[in-house]
Amino acid sequence: MDVRKTGLLILGLFLFSGLVWGNGYHTAVTDTASLGQATGGITKLESSSTAQDLPAAMTFLESGIHVMGGVLVASPQFTFKGEDGKDSTKIDPAEGIFVSVVKNFGNTAIGISQGFPFNNGLDWGEDFVGRRVISKVDLSIGNTSPVFAYRFGKISFGAGVDIYEGNVNLQRVALTINKDNEVRTELGGTGKGTGFNASFFLNDDQFSFGIQHHSPFTLHAGDAVSRFDTSDELAVQFSSTFPDGGVSADLLLPSVTRFGFSVKNKAKDPDYLLELTITRTGWSNYRELKFDFKKPVAGSKTSVSPKNWHDTTSSAISGNYVFSRKGNNNMRVRAGMFSEPSPIPKDTLDGVTPDTTRLGYAVGFGMKRNRIMFDLAYLTENFPEGSSTLEELPGKYSGHAQVFSASVGYHW
Repeated sequence: MDVRKTGLLILGLFLFSGLVWGNGYHTAVTDTASLGQATGGITKLESSSTAQDLPAAMTFLESGIHVMGGVLVASPQFTFKGEDGKDSTKIDPAEGIFVSVVKNFGNTAIGISQGFPFNNGLDWGEDFVGRRVISKVDLSIGNTSPVFAYRFGKISFGAGVDIYEGNVNLQRVALTINKDNEVRTELGGTGKGTGFNASFFLNDDQFSFGIQHHSPFTLHAGDAVSRFDTSDELAVQFSSTFPDGGVSADLLLPSVTRFGFSVKNKAKDPDYLLELTITRTGWSNYRELKFDFKKPVAGSKTSVSPKNWHDTTSSAISGNYVFSRKGNNNMRVRAGMFSEPSPIPKDTLDGVTPDTTRLGYAVGFGMKRNRIMFDLAYLTENFPEGSSTLEELPGKYSGHAQVFSASVGYHW
């Protein structure tokens, strides 16, 4: 048994992998209305969520202060089929919150938003056939973004800073001696990083066009800790090979650019809006995962695992329609669908981020009463079966997820 090679390879497959924007963990939900439009509709002008969707559009909101907050609950389920049978994750609903505030002065506006774009959990269980790759992952990464916008007639520009902070907990088996003796490990830590965003918005009476770009950024995780359980009878002999200790890693995460083109019947508060949203994600910079141990693990303080992800282009078509209007009061329905390919090649696809192509469908309901807004939305996602040729765990993954959301907004 080559303990050094086995330990480093298995650790390299899972350490911090969940921190990247895999489709199974990345939720492009800025508010409930966005969820009801299948994470599209970035050109809609309804609430302070523009601070996150398309900051340049903040100057087209009504003058004054806008606030909005909400919650979402996601329930993902994934299945793995390999040579040794079939396993499924335990359903572990993940909760996320989002909040935003915008002050529009007319031609200028400022805003700030807080959301959790990476907030999910998968529990494959302690008996999972691939437990040497992953048993359980809990992930939560938040983004706080202060932004500014300035308008010239029908055109507006926006810019801001993205501040990321995340927490992750990963559990797996580092080494299997026999069916009754294993070295189990748990890793927990936090990561921080900063980037910038820039946006453009053209708002006409019959159409709108918007672009938002989020820069790539480095997430520095320098205070993570790995703990190894060597309490099994035959695992004790490996306690010095797998010592507890600190771990650090710098991860370069991708750029995200979104384009939205919509048709509508008027510039503000339209009776209908139909939008095509295109998202380009620069995954190709995620070529490898390198990390450093403060104490040698399996004889080495450094490990590098290839990832070789590739850029993706996703698309969504969505809209909303006002079916009841009386003065400042209205009620509307929303719907949308999207398709997003996986950025992960077959030879690095694993149970930490078991992404295949995503297909999603959503519906929503919105209501405005004077200065108060209320939204409800539901989205369902399907992950068609995709094959993995990963040497440590070849097989096929598939899955689905359901997401519910509710939000409340106010303007004064």
